[in-house]
Amino acid sequence: MSLESVPISVEYLITTTSDWTEFQIIEGGWWIVKDYRIEEGFDRLTQEILYNEKTLVISKKEFDTSKVVVRLNCTLNIIKEYSKSNLTYLITKGNIESTVIWVFAEGKEILPPLVNEGTVSDNPSNPRPFESHVKYYLQALQEKRKVIEKQKRKIRNSKSLEMGLRRI
Repeated sequence: MSLESVPISVEYLITTTSDWTEFQIIEGGWWIVKDYRIEEGFDRLTQEILYNEKTLVISKKEFDTSKVVVRLNCTLNIIKEYSKSNLTYLITKGNIESTVIWVFAEGKEILPPLVNEGTVSDNPSNPRPFESHVKYYLQALQEKRKVIEKQKRKIRNSKSLEMGLRRI
């Protein structure tokens, strides 16, 4: 994707007891996956985790309600024109059990968990959209930048002090 965007380090912690789950960004940005880890339930998967710049898919055997936990680390690219609006996520899943997703930006949990449980009548994909205001991601980025700048100042100050002591 070549749109002008703001990159933010994001981690999604995905826990599902449904037999399949698809997690998507449907509006406002895309991600570049750095890595993912299957923290629980590796032996329950029927295929590798599938992903691209907007979607992640977890597949298990039909009617399997065992828990699978996946940690997805990525760079979330928020399209600049969305900087004052919402990102829209979509969780679809099988007809059984639930999927819960926690969102961390720059190491900080920024939203209440996204929860898709139960069914949506007349739709076997059970889609549930979630909107999250971009300001929460940008605030986390701003806080991280302040911490880094403070650390840089401390390093500069200690180097200046060290240089001053050498002159004495």
